[in-house]
Amino acid sequence: MIISMFKKKYLLLELDSFEAEFYHLPEFVPYFEKDQKKLESEGFSWQLALKAMKNLLKDEPCDEYKAYKLYIRKWDHYQRLTVAIDTQNWLDATKIIDKILAIDLLDPSAYYNKAYVFREMGELKSSEQSYFKGLELVEFKSPFYSGLAKTYEALGKTEDALYYWNEAFQEIIEKDLLNESSNIIFSSIFREAKSRLIDFDVYRQDEDHSDAKSFIEFAKVHNHAQAIYEQELPETSPNIMSEADMKQNGLNKLLPGNFFERLMRKSFEKNFNDINQLNKLGITLVHHKMTSLAVRVFERVYQLNQFVTRTSAKLA
Repeated sequence: MIISMFKKKYLLLELDSFEAEFYHLPEFVPYFEKDQKKLESEGFSWQLALKAMKNLLKDEPCDEYKAYKLYIRKWDHYQRLTVAIDTQNWLDATKIIDKILAIDLLDPSAYYNKAYVFREMGELKSSEQSYFKGLELVEFKSPFYSGLAKTYEALGKTEDALYYWNEAFQEIIEKDLLNESSNIIFSSIFREAKSRLIDFDVYRQDEDHSDAKSFIEFAKVHNHAQAIYEQELPETSPNIMSEADMKQNGLNKLLPGNFFERLMRKSFEKNFNDINQLNKLGITLVHHKMTSLAVRVFERVYQLNQFVTRTSAKLA
């Protein structure tokens, strides 16, 4: 998307948010105004954007364009890394990734590729660590979740693997990433995550799931849940899916399988101190009529909210 003319001879183009984050770039990159016709006829070219970045830095070598400077320095390494991975030259790939990180220690793509390469080399603990480092740097986490799930499958940690497959699956739905311009990536992750969750009997498909109890119905008979619904929930978790959202995304056709309760307990354990995540977990449990565990989750949310309230009062 063309945003505006920039510095007279440049266009300012908006990148896909995922791609900008993944390569540690701003969401806007320069493009020569003279290349606009080629842009409109052939689409975006990283090579042409790179030329514009280089020229811009010659015109104005200021700190404001530091991200472009880093990307230019990383570019040749990215190209060599692609070849090394395609030819399964894992040793060369690790060396190239280390060079990228020496230039830019906050490049998520480097950690993602390093984790993948380590898994292919059988260095599974190092793969796990690299995925976690990458997760600290990104908002779009599903590619890292799915990679981490594969590493845990290779480690034989099935419960952990399914937890991260489910995290990838849920993020794509909640953020509506299948409608993003990078939806080829997210569609692939979504299909694979859904397939693994069904294969391991976390979910099973069903055409009729109309009898699921709504959260509003649940809240009427459980005091803690009612308090969260009426007060904290809209503020702390604005992106929680409604029953209509679940239906639109086809989640009403996924019913709990034999492994579902174990996965939900795992999620409760991992998010024990995260109010937002527990709210989402509680609604998922209510949707699937797992009332006793839902009550425990909302009791924990209530405890956390009470703790925050008391702490705020002491600091006031």
